[in-house]
Amino acid sequence: KTPVHLWCMERHTYRTIVTNKSKKKREQLMGFLKTSRTLKDLNDAQLSKIIDSMEEVKFQDKDDIVREGTEGNTFYIILKGEVLVTKNVNGHQKQIRRMGKGEHFGEQALIREILRTATCTAEGPVTCFSIDKEVFEETIPVEHLELFDDSKVMQEAKAPERSR
Repeated sequence: KTPVHLWCMERHTYRTIVTNKSKKKREQLMGFLKTSRTLKDLNDAQLSKIIDSMEEVKFQDKDDIVREGTEGNTFYIILKGEVLVTKNVNGHQKQIRRMGKGEHFGEQALIREILRTATCTAEGPVTCFSIDKEVFEETIPVEHLELFDDSKVMQEAKAPERSR
């Protein structure tokens, strides 16, 4: 109905561009995973399997990514942003720690097959890679994971209760 200007591209050229872009993205992801403390010791085949099965998930400020007491079937690696970890102690949310790029969470529920042990909340916009339980169990050896020990935090929280 109106004059139109079109750009055209041959199929071969388009596919080359898409393939190159996909390769670059994959190389960037591989580099990122190799710098992650959790996954740096995995071989390229294991990392490739993770890349094939992971999904990029975005969260807004104050979104609960994981809620304490719920069933866990996903492991997360933070790509961008900050995540606040809190735990219910004596009816109050106690801050355990903050996590940033390259750190992970959600493994406790997967390894021990228990409910989530803490709540993880986005502090500002957060982008994570999510890996489902099945791929996690097949790909990530538990001995490679740095597990956070929150027992000190729990002891500190209970100490004032005893002193009363």
